[in-house]
Amino acid sequence: MDAEQETKSLGALKESARKQYNAFINPIWCESVRAKIFFNAKGFHHIVYNGLGHKRQPAEQFRRLRLVSNIMPILKANLPITHRYAATKNTRYWGIDAKISENPEKKVRLVLRQLGKGRITFWSIMELNTK
Repeated sequence: MDAEQETKSLGALKESARKQYNAFINPIWCESVRAKIFFNAKGFHHIVYNGLGHKRQPAEQFRRLRLVSNIMPILKANLPITHRYAATKNTRYWGIDAKISENPEKKVRLVLRQLGKGRITFWSIMELNTK
């Protein structure tokens, strides 16, 4: 695939994933954290950009955008929290690892974030390196 085709393909995937993500307008109960999970623009932004605000490499964007359809099933699955950490006094993160139905050999991590005592929001989804 040449650079122009890759750009068009990435653009189409981004548009499709954004429509899916934007359909998550209502918060969803997540038994794993026993709280409602909210969706905002920052969650989608983090799929395309890294924590420093730099655009991710196209291959990484492809990998993450393809996982958007797995967000709801993972949140509804009542899977155990595999990672908990506080980045600062006011920011907490939870990680939920899951196998996805399209490829049971592949594991992904869904990340949730809470700022202060605010709402818990979707923050990220990524493939995990499995060997």
